[in-house]
Amino acid sequence: MNNRKFWHSVKLSQVATVQSGAGFPLPYQGEKNGEYPFYKVSDMNIPGNEVFMHRHNNAISEDVRKLLKAKPFPLGSVIFPKIGAAIATNKKRIVVRPSCADNNVMGIIPDEKTLSPEFLYYILNSKNLSDFASASNPPSIRKSEVEDWIISVPPLDEQRRIVDILNHAASIRRLRDETRTKVREIVPALFVEMFGDPATNPKGWTVVGMVALYAEKPNYGTMLKPNTQGGTWLDLRVANIQGGKLDLSDRKYVELSAKDIARHSVFDGDLLMARAIGSRDHLGKCVIAYPGKEKWAFDSHLMRVRLNVNKALPIYIKALLETESGRRLFLEKIRQSAVQFNINVGEFSSIVVPLPPLSVQQEFAERVAEIEATAALSDKAAAAADQLSQSLLSQVFGQRQAEPVAPCAA
Repeated sequence: MNNRKFWHSVKLSQVATVQSGAGFPLPYQGEKNGEYPFYKVSDMNIPGNEVFMHRHNNAISEDVRKLLKAKPFPLGSVIFPKIGAAIATNKKRIVVRPSCADNNVMGIIPDEKTLSPEFLYYILNSKNLSDFASASNPPSIRKSEVEDWIISVPPLDEQRRIVDILNHAASIRRLRDETRTKVREIVPALFVEMFGDPATNPKGWTVVGMVALYAEKPNYGTMLKPNTQGGTWLDLRVANIQGGKLDLSDRKYVELSAKDIARHSVFDGDLLMARAIGSRDHLGKCVIAYPGKEKWAFDSHLMRVRLNVNKALPIYIKALLETESGRRLFLEKIRQSAVQFNINVGEFSSIVVPLPPLSVQQEFAERVAEIEATAALSDKAAAAADQLSQSLLSQVFGQRQAEPVAPCAA
C-alpha cells in the first residue's frame, strides 16, 4: 500500500475505547421515543447488507439512562454481540447517533483523530468473533482481550482511500444482488404473462403429466462420500444451488465407477432438483446444468430430470416450478419424514402441467436469455470488484474476508 512506512501496528486500546453495554431491566426497555436508541443483539439482525444502525425498535430516555448509569455509545461506535450463540452470527454494526445497548453487546469507540469508524468496521469485519470467544457455556468475549488486539493503522487519508475502494466494491456487489433478485422476480412474471397461471391454464394449453415430458426416467445421485482434495468428477450438491444458479465456489469430488457414469453424470440441459432436504422452503429448488466438457456428477439429495426437448424445454419447466402456482402444484406432492422433506420420482412425475407449443417455449427461452445476459454483466463486474477487495483486505488486514459487506453512505 502507498505510504506503508507511515502505518503503525498498535494495540486497539491505543486508538479506541472498548465498552460494554449496561444491564437494563425489562421495564426500562420499551420506550418508543427516548433520546437514545436501545439495542439488543436481536436488533442487529437488520435486513440485507446494511451496516449503519439507522432504525431501532426501542429507545431510552435521558432520565432512565441516568438512573441506570448507562454510558451511551457515541456516533461512529462499532457494536457487536459479546456473549452466547449470537457471537457466531459475526454481526458488526455502526451506530449513527448516541445509543445505548444491553450488556450482551460490546462496542468499540474509535479515536477519530486516528481511526475512522468505517476503517474500524473493516478491521472488525476481517475478524471472526467466534475465534475470540471463550470455551465457557455460554461463550463470551472479554473486553481485555479485545483491547489487546494488534491492528495496523495507516494515516487517515489512506484509511479513507481504502474505505472508498471497499465501499465501491460492495456497492457493485449490492447491485449484483439486486439484479439477481429482480431476475428471480421477472422470470416468473414473464412466464405468467406468456403462458398464464399454470394452475388455472387460462390460455387453454394441452395439459400433460410430467412423466410424458422425459427423455429418460429421473434418478437420484450418487451416495459416494465426496472429498475436497480434487478428483475426476465434480460432485454437485444442494448447497451448490443458490438463487436458481449454480455456485461452484464450494467444490467436492467423487470417483464414479464405469457402471455408475450413465446414472450419476450430468449432461448440458439437465435439470437438477433438491429432492430430499431439511427445509421445506428449499425442497424443489433447481438449476439447469451446463457442464460442457467438464465431468459433473450429483449426489443423492438431488434428482436429475432429463427432458425430451422436442416437447418441453428445461427453462420452461424450471420457470413453471418457480411461479407461485407452480410451486403449489409441486408442494402438493411432497412428503415429510422425521428429519426432512422429500419428493420421489413417482410423486414428481405425477405433477400435471400445461404444455404450450415448442415455438412459444422457445420465444420464452430467448427472452429469459436476454434477461440473464444483463445479469451476467453484473455478475462479471461484481467478481472483478470482489477480487480487488479481497486483495486489498489481504494486504491491509492480513487475512481473507469471505464476503465483505461495506457501509453505505450514512
